Amino acid sequence: MPAFIRLFSAVHSILVQNITLMRGIKAVLRASTRVGISALWMAAFADVEASLPVLGNGLYLSRT
Repeated sequence: MPAFIRLFSAVHSILVQNITLMRGIKAVLRASTRVGISALWMAAFADVEASLPVLGNGLYLSRT
């Protein structure tokens, strides 16, 4: 049972990190698109590229 609690704690912290990372990237790109600094296609491309660190962060759990 303690192993499950540790795993749940690790999953929760990684989920919070992933959600924070993705929301931050989306907020910055949405703001820069509205101001005219970047185009919408750049925001979509960055969103797809930002999923790679999120995937790697999630795969980190398979090593624990």
